[in-house]
Amino acid sequence: MRLVNGATYSFTVAAKNKFGWGPTSNYPAFATPEGPPPPPLVDSVAITSPTSVVVTWLPSVTSGGPDVGAVTYTVTVDGAPVCRDIATTSCTIVGLTPSQDYEVKVMAINEVFGGDEFSTSQIIVNTNPIQGGTPS
Repeated sequence: MRLVNGATYSFTVAAKNKFGWGPTSNYPAFATPEGPPPPPLVDSVAITSPTSVVVTWLPSVTSGGPDVGAVTYTVTVDGAPVCRDIATTSCTIVGLTPSQDYEVKVMAINEVFGGDEFSTSQIIVNTNPIQGGTPS
């Protein structure tokens, strides 16, 4: 069974020896695993000009646990942060070169699991809209 961060699970304990199983504990123990939040889901990329886009995403479904603080997001373009530690679910990226591919990552971070322990959604963005017409 794979446990989900932030969900509470109850456990009872029983011992087993060569004579069989003993009784289960009278009181369940509760545990909530903690970790990084799950990755946000990129919802849309809107080209606002030949040099800018707006990336929006759906928020992480959990923070990663009850004691890990709020989720914030950091967006990077080719590894460089463009929106850092924001609580909103969109980021405007400006200064792009038209028709160039960019690797955009949206990272969900909580107060305990940051640095290399974050969840990432990755997309490739190109500001050149597909042109209609007849191929030559």
